[in-house]
Amino acid sequence: MKKFLLSSFIVLMGLLNGGTVYAAQETIRFYPEFDGRNALTNVDNQTDWFAARNFNGELTLDPSNEVDHLHSRSDLALGKFRIYRTSMLFDVSSLPDEAVVESVSLNVYKEESNNDGDTGIVFTKHQWSDPFHLSKDDWFIDNYTTEYSRGILLDDEYTKFTFNSDGVSDVVFYDQFIIGGLTVYDFDNINPGSEQRTVSFYSTESSGVDKDPYLEVVYTVEEEKSLDELVEELEEVVETEVSGKSGQNSFLAQIKKISNFFLP
Repeated sequence: MKKFLLSSFIVLMGLLNGGTVYAAQETIRFYPEFDGRNALTNVDNQTDWFAARNFNGELTLDPSNEVDHLHSRSDLALGKFRIYRTSMLFDVSSLPDEAVVESVSLNVYKEESNNDGDTGIVFTKHQWSDPFHLSKDDWFIDNYTTEYSRGILLDDEYTKFTFNSDGVSDVVFYDQFIIGGLTVYDFDNINPGSEQRTVSFYSTESSGVDKDPYLEVVYTVEEEKSLDELVEELEEVVETEVSGKSGQNSFLAQIKKISNFFLP
């Protein structure tokens, strides 16, 4: 019945617009081509929050993408700050050029062992210095720019982060769509103190794909179709969705009446 109602709507919209019709919504799912993190740790010897957050020297540790989770962190341990920032690259080049993107959401599955329970995460636009791989310099806070969405991870299920209009615009503009993740303390520049502030979700390195992060894009594509094509499509649906031949003939007769009214 849903298919019947949707197809009927598409035909009528086509009639009202002189034959122009919007195709039914399409949904496409993208998995990261790369995901990983950079980390400022105790060995970087940053004892002041402002200096640690804005650190622009060379990190001691190389970027990591070999673990089964992506871990954002902001806290003080043994008098030194630890700040972890994550990154995911999605290849969205398969989106049709004529696609009108309706919504974008990032879906992540909480990894329990590295979460303190109530620390929020912010997903942002992330700029890489090298378009092909994550480097140490990409950790710098100035590379985590426009906020797309924020929230707290749910237990034992995917958490859906619906992106704002900036996220929708960027997924259309870039073939390589890079998303950064950092704690709310880090993004909002709030000193987290010594209490552990961590957020973690499964990465593509986890076994299987049932908990992998993924980007979901909902879009429509405008098409040009003649009245005959539209009615023919509807006839196919009517044959399976409207019971009885008399009912089918009656409905189609009404559609053709409408078409004669709107079109010369």
